[in-house]
Amino acid sequence: MRLFSSTLSALSLGLLATTFAPAPALAGGIGIDLLAGTHTEKVYFFDAEDTKFSETQQTPTWGVGFQTILGDRDDTLIGIMKFGYINDAAASSAVTTPDDFEGDVSQVTARLDCEDDFAGNPCGPRALATISAGLQWRVWGDPMGLQVSVLPSVGAGIVTTDSTEYIQLELGPGVHYAISKELQVHAEVAYQVRYRKTFSQGATMTIGTRWLFD
Repeated sequence: MRLFSSTLSALSLGLLATTFAPAPALAGGIGIDLLAGTHTEKVYFFDAEDTKFSETQQTPTWGVGFQTILGDRDDTLIGIMKFGYINDAAASSAVTTPDDFEGDVSQVTARLDCEDDFAGNPCGPRALATISAGLQWRVWGDPMGLQVSVLPSVGAGIVTTDSTEYIQLELGPGVHYAISKELQVHAEVAYQVRYRKTFSQGATMTIGTRWLFD
């Protein structure tokens, strides 16, 4: 899985480089971001009769990111590479038992908080590095003022502490405002799908600052 994720990331980077090769050599920018959002954690638990149940929990994600921009600020379509260091919060053993549940919860299997009575090893938040390649498509506004964009991307969680690398897809809107010719602030919200053996979903929010040059 790790090899597949790394290969996908390399292919995405190559695709962007090929797509935007005709652009001015020095047109682009760099940025720094604060990241927040949610992700899903699957929790398995058993009743007194050893019947297996499961629950999908939405838990927080947070982190910091760095991005590089390829393309002129006036272009309708520009390329973006994003690199992140994030933490996925653990799940909870405080599950909601269904109507046919018998007795007390006898076992919980998931990545849980280390203080949880059912916690195993590893436990606590999952730290990982991410990489993605995407586009920023301006659909309204002035690149020297306020603009609204759509941002699709493909990427991966490439370095994890427990070998749980995954593929991710994101799509969502963004608002960008140019304070000056070189300085831009932005906020973006995206729907995210992750794939590792099965699909999971969540949302991400990014706020940050970019320094643009040409």
